Amino acid sequence: AFFTKKEAKTWKPHVIVLDFLLKGMTAFDVLDELKADPRTKDIPVIISTSHVLPIEERERLAQQTDAILSKAQLSRELALHRITDALRKAGVGNVTPTERQ
Repeated sequence: AFFTKKEAKTWKPHVIVLDFLLKGMTAFDVLDELKADPRTKDIPVIISTSHVLPIEERERLAQQTDAILSKAQLSRELALHRITDALRKAGVGNVTPTERQ
């Protein structure tokens, strides 16, 4: 499902997959808001991007997210593993990626 920041606060999804570039903002804008709010700060976030990010941006994202997925190298299997890892880290479920298919 696609959530706005307001909906994330209301629905509290188990994980958020966030595109790096959004209309009029970047993932940093969204992350800053999510991490500043006690209702959303612990939701695992996975960044998806087609851009080659400078090392400074990758390091900052690594501190605030659970994974960074390159759209150029993204496969269904890799995406499932990263999402499952983020959910497991958040303490949500014990499902392996192959069990989810």
